[in-house]
Parts: sequence; C-alpha cells; structure tokens
Amino acid sequence: MRYIYFIILFIFLNQCTTSTPQISTTSTPEISTTSTPEISTTSTPEISACKIKNNSSLEETDPKWFIEKENEEFYYIVKNKEYSGDAELAKVKNRYISEILLANKIADDFMSCSDQNKAFSYIRNSKDINELQKFKNGKLIKNLIGQFDIEKNMTIEGNNKFISYIKIIKVKK
Repeated sequence: MRYIYFIILFIFLNQCTTSTPQISTTSTPEISTTSTPEISTTSTPEISACKIKNNSSLEETDPKWFIEKENEEFYYIVKNKEYSGDAELAKVKNRYISEILLANKIADDFMSCSDQNKAFSYIRNSKDINELQKFKNGKLIKNLIGQFDIEKNMTIEGNNKFISYIKIIKVKK
C-alpha cells in the first residue's frame, strides 16, 4: 500500500514539474533611455513586443552629443536623425518625427506602435515638403508637447544624402 502511495505521489509531482504554465501576453510599450529615442517592450508575463522603427544605428559621422547618454530625470529628451536627398526636407522630417516621439514620451498612450510606424513611414517616404503639410498643422501634437527647446539641430552632407540630427528637450512637470 505504501508503494502505491509513493508511485501516485511521484507521478503527480512529475506531471507538475514537466507541464508548462499558460500565460497570456499583451503589448505594453516602454520608452528606452538610450541615446537615440526608441520604443521597445520588456518581455515579462502579460507583455509582448512593440518596436518603433527608427534610425538608431551609429555612424562615424554622428556628433558626440548625439551618441552620449542623457539623464532624463528632470527632462524629456528626444534625439533623432533622419536622412534625405534634400537638406531642408531632412530637417522637416526630423522635426515632425521628433515631435511625435516627444508626444509619446509625455503621454505613452498617445499613439499605438502601429500608428507611430505608419506615421513615420509616411513622413520618411515623403518626396517633398508639400507632402508633409498635414503634420505641420497638427494641433493635437502641438497641444500635448507644448513649448520645448531644440537644444541641438544640425545637418551633415555625405554620400549623396543629408543627415539631420536633432535634440529636443522639455522639462517634466
């Protein structure tokens, strides 16, 4: 009788240790504090992946201030770079994308990952400034981010393209 009890107990414990728990996952974005703004998710129970496509690869032409890590304890800081064949278009694209990134840092539920990627794709694929007019008058983003400072803004030419770098700062309230 004793052996039967141990065999049943052994089978029960063996099943408990070999079975895998069923955990559902949902998406919750987090903003990283890397030197370039990007949004990703942490893989924990009830959290799944959300990746914002941005230009975060480092190049030898990147300025020192763009690469340095920032303390975001008192400020929202957005650093971004955008490419274009036209210098002015690169600046405009960079400003609009940086404003969206700042808005999402201030209110992380402002835009979903999918909506951000669609907006970024539209902005990046725009061939001229006229295609970007709908973002110029975006009152929702302007009201959310309010007044901010463009601490650094520069454009570098190289390899038949212009690279626009920007650093935007807004005080946390």
